[in-house]
Amino acid sequence: MTPSAQPPEETFCLTCGPDAALERHGAALHCPRCGNRELVPGLPLFVVTGASGTGKTTITGPLRRALPGCDVFDTDITLQVAELGWDTWRNTWLRLAHAIALNGRVTVLCGSLLPSQLETLPARKLVGPIRFCTLDCPDT
Repeated sequence: MTPSAQPPEETFCLTCGPDAALERHGAALHCPRCGNRELVPGLPLFVVTGASGTGKTTITGPLRRALPGCDVFDTDITLQVAELGWDTWRNTWLRLAHAIALNGRVTVLCGSLLPSQLETLPARKLVGPIRFCTLDCPDT
């Protein structure tokens, strides 16, 4: 799989246009050009991660039952997006978590994601704190 070219900045000011990237200041996105502000939900994003075979997919059902106020996803359901590039795939999940947070719900992603893979993505500014839980199991 070849990495794709980075898409244009997707968090831009709707008043000023695509060349005016929004900046995150606390709980809001701010346009440095016109001053418009858009609040960003402060809900956390939870990521259940781990190596292949540790049970990330298996845990999604029990998590859905245990956390009825959360939307729980196996990240593999959008794996075809990775054909556009791994960062595009990861960024898509951050954008979806943001859209879910706009509805007042918390997102739980179960998949092989690392903190360093999310922090530099354009959509990182759209989500609140990201909390990681690593599943581990013995090699046997």
